[in-house]
Amino acid sequence: MSVGVGGLAVDGLRISGETELVHGVDLALAPGEALGIVGESGSGKTLTLRAVMGLLPRGLRVSGGTVEAGGRVAMIFQDPLSYLDPMTRVGNLLAEVCRAQGGSVASARARARELFVAVRLPDPDTLMRRYPHQLSGGQRQRVLLAIALAAEPDILLCDEPTTALDVTVQAEVLALLAELRASRGLSLLFVSHDLAVVASLCDRVVVFRDGLAVETGRTGDIVNRPKQPYTRALVDAVLPLPALAEVGRE
Repeated sequence: MSVGVGGLAVDGLRISGETELVHGVDLALAPGEALGIVGESGSGKTLTLRAVMGLLPRGLRVSGGTVEAGGRVAMIFQDPLSYLDPMTRVGNLLAEVCRAQGGSVASARARARELFVAVRLPDPDTLMRRYPHQLSGGQRQRVLLAIALAAEPDILLCDEPTTALDVTVQAEVLALLAELRASRGLSLLFVSHDLAVVASLCDRVVVFRDGLAVETGRTGDIVNRPKQPYTRALVDAVLPLPALAEVGRE
């Protein structure tokens, strides 16, 4: 099956180690769409994202199915400190990534500054000289997002990027992702255990449980008319629900 630029097709994905952990998952992401994957810890949602990116942990493998992506794919993670070199200033790190895309050292440095501005990092000239540990959690997540954007991706995979952030910063990062999706035509595949977060950003939702996709639908339908008892339990766990109620009016 052929997908357009920004589209993603996952067909019958199986992931195994000593036992099978993901059991024949199907996903379809349309160009420009935001698709959320929600479920409890251990449900297979992050493994699915990592399989799409080709970054499965050691000892795990894709044991069945296919993944087809239309265009470039980039990924941001839950814990930026694990992916940022603690001995390199963040501006230099981003400039190195930009340099790998081609161009001079000076143009790569200028491009890095542009990306810092694009992800709404304040006082970019100062922050570019800092090390990861000198930044807040929200600032580190924005640096990781800037690194992902440096590759000019068509599809952005988001592995619980707001989980470790406080509520205010979380809202800012979600708003930034929505803005970047609109301005750059990005397709988003967003993983979270938090249905409220997914509902605030995504057009459709896939519910994972025990390595299976147990329910898929438009966000308003999942929130207001869930078919599976497990999905109903996820909805009921989000208290209060006023923000989710608005989703049903889309």
